[in-house]
Formats: sequence, structure tokens, C-alpha cells
Amino acid sequence: QTPHKPAISLHLNKHQKLRCAMQKSKHDEALIRLALHRSNFFTCLDEEQVQRFISSAVLTKYKPGDVLISRGAFADDNLDDEGGALAIYIVRSGTVGVYVYGDERHGNEVQALHSPQYMAGPGDMFGEGAVLFDRARSASVLAASPDKGLSELECWTVSAEKFRNFVLRSENMVSTFNKYASKAGDDGEPLMTMDDFVDSCTSADSSARTEKQSQLLKMRIANTLSILRSAKDHERVNFEDFCIFHILMSRPDPEVDIAFLLMDRHGRGYIDIKDFKEYCQSGKLFNFDESSDFIKRYFGNKGKQVIRHYSFSQFLVELQREMGRQAYLDALKQSHGKFSTVSGLSPRQFIDVLTTSCGWRLPKGVKERLENIYIKDPYKAAESTAMYVTLLHVLPFALFSTWIFLTGILCFNGRFIGPPSFLKN
Repeated sequence: QTPHKPAISLHLNKHQKLRCAMQKSKHDEALIRLALHRSNFFTCLDEEQVQRFISSAVLTKYKPGDVLISRGAFADDNLDDEGGALAIYIVRSGTVGVYVYGDERHGNEVQALHSPQYMAGPGDMFGEGAVLFDRARSASVLAASPDKGLSELECWTVSAEKFRNFVLRSENMVSTFNKYASKAGDDGEPLMTMDDFVDSCTSADSSARTEKQSQLLKMRIANTLSILRSAKDHERVNFEDFCIFHILMSRPDPEVDIAFLLMDRHGRGYIDIKDFKEYCQSGKLFNFDESSDFIKRYFGNKGKQVIRHYSFSQFLVELQREMGRQAYLDALKQSHGKFSTVSGLSPRQFIDVLTTSCGWRLPKGVKERLENIYIKDPYKAAESTAMYVTLLHVLPFALFSTWIFLTGILCFNGRFIGPPSFLKN
């Protein structure tokens, strides 16, 4: 590393480190560790980041009825010592009620007007979405009841500031960021260019890509980052954005998270009927029937229901099915001038619906077999299918059987050979 190259520090100043240090019992450490392990967002944290999270957690107490989080707020008013910042919460003892519906920023009134959508107890985490994606609170959370023998609810809290500026700064993440960062901001903090960022994400297999593939990959990574980043400079990537990107990409289905962020057009942490209609009208879902039963099922007869992150995956699956159903009915109408389930679609029209209208990414081989089955001569279609099955199943089995036979002979003669490389997969 050159003397003039800026670098992220592993440490905070003395005042910040003293505020982060707080002794925990083994039981409390295990509780916090379990909460992180159970969170879909934080399973990818390395061991140093987990330890930093544990050490920076502060114990906060609440009386029944106290408002921890207000829906629509960009700061948690109960965190006076943190300057009204957002925070991540883990229940230590007692229970909280999570209220999704009701007017924004009226937490005390929500409890009287609505029942909680669900209750959270010891070891449960909440509030991480707003911290990670720098958005408004999507629900109100109120203290419900303390544990038996206690007069207050207890929560471990980690402020957004501590999470971004202390927890994320493990040696592994800092060294990786410093390795690729080539620029510095006005405050002297190192920054990555977009090329630096793409290189940090793809350096392992960069030699195997063509120039065109590299450009396409760069565009995909840059577009993904722009959806969830907090930095204003679109050509520079700071350390926090770098870490948040890797947290999201480590999840089982990052595409679902990206789709949610795209539909959550106002950054509120939930999707209502207006968000969905705006998404449809922007051209993402062309000709989608907004009066369908699908809309009523997810947004209610009066359009008052909302979709939060934890239920979005199922919504997306059902949406794809609904897109296919509507595309089929629309093709029928265009083909016959009116809706008719009797006439049906021609094979070519049916394949076009599957491959172009439903948003499904069919592999080339599947598309070719669809044409063989529905369009070509039936005998040739059967022949093609039989050949495909033979290549996929019968031939590898025959080769494997031959390898077993030869291995037996060679082992008998004191020699051994491994399986063919394609059989190892």
C-alpha cells in the first residue's frame, strides 16, 4: 500500500470505543449471537463483526405502552443518548407488539385502535431493515409486557451509527476495501470508483470473461448497487455501501430483496396499492389487470393492506403466476377478438406467452424442446425427446457402469483410476 493511498481504519476514536464497551453475561452474549444467526440479513457477518455487535449493544429499558419505533419515522425518539438515531433491537426480556396498520407516527394511538400483527419476545430482532437500507420505519413497535418479576421490558440496542462505523469494520472487510479503493473523499476517507468496486466483486474469474461480458457485468453490478446505496456520488462507493452490498448478496435470494426495493418506491419499508400501481404503470408489468382477485387478495377489498419484506417472497411467486394467467387470457382475447377458453391458443402463441410475456427465463434447451413438442412433427418431437433423455440420463449411467467395471479390473491388478471429470459433477 503506497504512503499516499487513503485507508479505512479498524478503530474508532477513544470516546467512541468507550461508549461501545459494555460487559455482557454469557447468557446475554449467547442471546445476541442467536438473534444474529436467526436473522436472514446477518448470517454472513464474520466472527469479528459478531463480536463487535455484541460489545456495542446497549441495554435499554421500557415501561409497558412505551413506543420503541413509530411507523414512518426516520429516527427512534426513545434513543435520546444516541441523538434520536435509528437502531437495531434484540428483546432481552418481556414482549413487544408490532403494529403494521394505522396512521404514521402515532404509536400510542395505534395500540388502542389496532391489534398487533405479531408479538416478539426474548431473542427476537427487529428494526434492522431501516438501518440497512436507510429508509423509514415500516411498523410501530410498542412495549407490551415485562417478564414475570420485572417491571420493565429490556432490549439490547445497537444504533445505526455504531453498526455502520464500528460493527462492520472487521479486519477482513477493511483489508478487502482498502485493497481496491483508489480515491479519497473530501474528508480523507477512501472511496472506490465503480471500476474498483466491480473488480472487488469479480476479480476471482475476471480472466475468463470477454470485454463485452465484463461490460455487461459491470452494468448489472452498478445498477444493483444504485438501488440500495446510501452514498450520493453515483461514481464513488464508500465503505458502508460496500459492506451493505455484500450483506445483501450473501442472502439466499438477493433478487427478491432487489425487487422489493424497486417496488418500495418511497422508501417506507412496505408496499401499498399505490406503490404497486405505480410499478405497473412504469412499464414493468404491461397491461396488468389491477382489478383482479389477486390485487384484492394481497391489498384487501378496500386497498388498505400492505406487503412487508417478510411476506414479499410469497407475493412475488404468486405475482409471476398471475402474470402468466393474465398473459394467457390476453393472448386469447387478441387471437379471437374476445375471451374464449374453447378455442385456445395455437402452439406458437402458447410458446410466445411462455417465453416473452410471463417474465420467466427459460433456458435455450427448454425453449427448443417446447418447439419440438408443440410445433414440429410428432414423430420427430418424440425422437428429439428420446435423444435428450438418453444424453441426460442413460449415457452417463452407461459410462459410469463402464468405469466401475474397469476400476474393478485395475484394482485387481493393483492400480486405480478416478471417475471421468464430468461424472464428478
